[in-house]
Amino acid sequence: MFKYAYRPTRFAEAVKECDGVCLIALSVIERHGHHLPLGTDMYIGREMLTRAAAIELAIVFPDYIFTQIPERGISLAPSALTAS
Repeated sequence: MFKYAYRPTRFAEAVKECDGVCLIALSVIERHGHHLPLGTDMYIGREMLTRAAAIELAIVFPDYIFTQIPERGISLAPSALTAS
């Protein structure tokens, strides 16, 4: 079961109910050609979180769009994604 806790008055209570388990999808907006919609990665990430939260009670946060991938593509070094 998953919970959406977008209201500030309900957030603290929801965190306790979920034992602090929160999920957020980090997505990108990129074109995959004419056969898939823009935002495919976002839809996949959202579905993965929904399925995980169906197993373990969790707060599901709104998607966070990490970046937009231009047509020509970009690449990031692994160190760009590490927290300091």
